[in-house]
Amino acid sequence: MIFINGSIMNFEGENYSWLRVEGKKIADLGYGTGYEKYSDTNEEVIDLKGRSLLPGFYDSHVHLDETVINENNIDFSEAVNFEYIEKKLWELRDARPDKKIIMGLSLHYHTLEERRLPTRRELDKMCPHYPIWIASRDLQKSIVNSRALELIKVPFSMNGIQIDENGIITGVLEHEANSYAKNKIMNLYTFEEKCNMIKEYINTKVLSKGLTTIVAIEANLIRERENYQKFLRFSKKLPVKIELYYSITDTDEIKVRKMKRIGGDIGVDGSFTSRNAALFENYADVDGNGDLYFSQEELNRLVLDCYKNSLQTGLHAVGDRAFEQVLLAHEYAQSKCPGTDLRHRVEHAELLSQDQITRTKKLGLVLSMQPAFETLLGNTQKGLYEGYNELYEESLGDRHYNTNMFRQILDEGIVICAGSDSALTPIDPILGIYSAVNHPKKNHAVTLKEAIKMFTINAAYATNTEDERGSISEGKKADLVILDTDIELAGSPNIKDILVDITVKDGKITYSRNGDEII
Repeated sequence: MIFINGSIMNFEGENYSWLRVEGKKIADLGYGTGYEKYSDTNEEVIDLKGRSLLPGFYDSHVHLDETVINENNIDFSEAVNFEYIEKKLWELRDARPDKKIIMGLSLHYHTLEERRLPTRRELDKMCPHYPIWIASRDLQKSIVNSRALELIKVPFSMNGIQIDENGIITGVLEHEANSYAKNKIMNLYTFEEKCNMIKEYINTKVLSKGLTTIVAIEANLIRERENYQKFLRFSKKLPVKIELYYSITDTDEIKVRKMKRIGGDIGVDGSFTSRNAALFENYADVDGNGDLYFSQEELNRLVLDCYKNSLQTGLHAVGDRAFEQVLLAHEYAQSKCPGTDLRHRVEHAELLSQDQITRTKKLGLVLSMQPAFETLLGNTQKGLYEGYNELYEESLGDRHYNTNMFRQILDEGIVICAGSDSALTPIDPILGIYSAVNHPKKNHAVTLKEAIKMFTINAAYATNTEDERGSISEGKKADLVILDTDIELAGSPNIKDILVDITVKDGKITYSRNGDEII
């Protein structure tokens, strides 16, 4: 194929106007009418008509397992009250009476009229004859009814089983109990069922967003070694590249599997949604300052072990107190293993101080962040996206002015790779680019090209794949996305409305908005 008359993104200089693909790679590119030297080669010519051609998009943080289960159950992201919840529960029960359990995900209980999760007894009344499990949007909390409690058999000795003033189990699960319940629920689907759902989801929802690489952060899906090997074989047949992280803390298991990465989302703290992200100061709207899931000594040992075994780490740290713990662990590890450069990642990094940003640069850490959080979860521009709330301002008060400081982080010379944290926000790099450029706090906003880099070359750097993907140059993989307009001329408020016309993976068109007709 030869693409002509386009605005072909060049991060190093003037955009190219044509590009030739041969096999799986970019074979040639240039300016003006240089493509005419191939006029006798009988190749397919696609006229871009001034549209943008960009490197194929990465999503640097996806939980595929949870995303596809969310897609196949009740999405409570737009729930407004308990009545809405009950209505949705009955709709699914009537539509799928064969289900072993009724599942609901993405419930943001702070936006409900009741401003809390329903109790076990309230769920019992809503739908008395079926087990029910509902997870908060961030999956940090869940609620079960009595039948589900019997089905999943959470050990009563576990940390995180909430009880009321009378010593009665409310049905709300947090921390260890929540993780246990989530694992049991997710495993009600077989490995084969999950893989079929993943394939369907990628073909119907992901390719149309211009995705060519997904950083999949998994635990349940690949817990069994046999399933891990099966998933590796399965993923090679998908029309996207899967970069896999196993989110456990067992470095010996990672070495047995011959993986070069560990974690991707090992939780050092929780989230702002559930008010358990670890802060130095108390939350603005509830008592307490969140939770740390490791002692400093435990985290130091884990990170040092990764340094010694040349394993890239991915640690989840949302609040400033959790991020401080991560910095201290890396500073300790680097004092023991100086000169180690593994591009260690910190996921989310939503609230940082300037001192922490400076130390992050010194340590050479990569920050894996989610720009759409500001638009969909923490938006302060009334009416921009209905159904979403002012998460950061409600939970942090004036500290919300310092969330997701993209501008300051990039100015320090730190690499930011970007993703969705799906199913928390949808897989949609265009929305992510829009959100980074149109940050609600203008002093944290970035340029368009910087935002595109977060979803392309920076994401490739974070997975050590920048030599073959992430930018457009001769010899690299032909992973490409064609938009319906020139994104650099669209104007920043209009970026969110841009559509993907064509997605190309390894030189093969995997998606065309007009079906078989190449536009």
